[in-house]
Order: sequence, then C-alpha cells, then structure tokens
Amino acid sequence: MMGINRNGIGTTSLYYRVNRCSVFYIGHILSDFAWYTVISTAISKGKKLISDTVYSSIALLLGIFIIAFSFYFISSGWKMLSSSMM
Repeated sequence: MMGINRNGIGTTSLYYRVNRCSVFYIGHILSDFAWYTVISTAISKGKKLISDTVYSSIALLLGIFIIAFSFYFISSGWKMLSSSMM
C-alpha cells in the first residue's frame, strides 16, 4: 500500500482519503434514511392527531410556501444572470 504513484500522490494518503469519503457518503445516506423515517412516521402518526381540515390547511400553506420560494429562487437567479451579462 505504501509508495508514490506516477502522479506523485502517496498511495497510503489516497487510500485513506477514499476511505474517509466512503465513510462520509455512507454516513450521509444513513442519516438521510433515518431522517426520512422520522418524518414519514411523524406524518403517518400525526394525521391521526389532527383533523383532516387542519391537515389539508397545513399542506396547502406548505405548498404555497414552496411555490413562493420557487418564484424567489427563479427571480434571484434571473437577476444574477442578467447582471453578469452587462
């Protein structure tokens, strides 16, 4: 494992860098899985705690928020692109 490859990078260093990236990636995927499990459980159990009207109102408000955020994102991107072309 030890040595210098033709690019001048120590193979030991490269080996540990790949391992750290792999551990980070696997940890990230597992934390995403855990987070989405918590969220899906909260949604499925939470629907029993609140009425359908409240649930629909929350879903509508969140949908409006996402649409408003997308318009903001598009307009700020457009402004950035148009200012860089001048």
